[in-house]
Amino acid sequence: MSRITYYKVPLKILLPINQVYGLRANELSKFQELIELFSLSLLSFFIPIILGGPQLLVGIVVNLLIVRQSLTQRGWKAAPTILLPSMGALARGILLGGSTKYLIVVVPFIWLGNFIISYLSKLFLSKTIVSRIVFPSVLKTLAIFLPAIFLVQFSVLPKSFIISMGAIQLVTALIGSAIAIALTTFQTKK
Repeated sequence: MSRITYYKVPLKILLPINQVYGLRANELSKFQELIELFSLSLLSFFIPIILGGPQLLVGIVVNLLIVRQSLTQRGWKAAPTILLPSMGALARGILLGGSTKYLIVVVPFIWLGNFIISYLSKLFLSKTIVSRIVFPSVLKTLAIFLPAIFLVQFSVLPKSFIISMGAIQLVTALIGSAIAIALTTFQTKK
């Protein structure tokens, strides 16, 4: 009896999802949207845990995911990437130790900053590429940086948080946004 080997044939040819499940084009796009929602949500939680650092790399990837999800998902579906990266960072701190007590204090401001970059990236979708990247990134940074300065002044946070909640936030937001917008633009032009 001959054995059929499928491993050499791409899965796309073997099992087209729309034929196997009888999905129409709009149902298929909803299914793909759910897969992307689930994937980006998982990544946004686990990236801070798996990578752990440096903050520049983690921040760029997280901002990329936030902006990507805001550009490709509708409504509430951007919420996981706004909230989950901070939860992942907290989980990493609880598991491996670190400055978790300080991170807990700034998490609400990080969520606010993530919401700002997510919302404004989508709001400025039809604007120039510079305003789609720079304006949301600067406002996100201010939403995190200004409370951090205030908290450092009252000795709630150590001074090291000024750099990590300021300049590093701005750089990671700018680079992550630029990559997400470039990827999304490239994908939609195909």
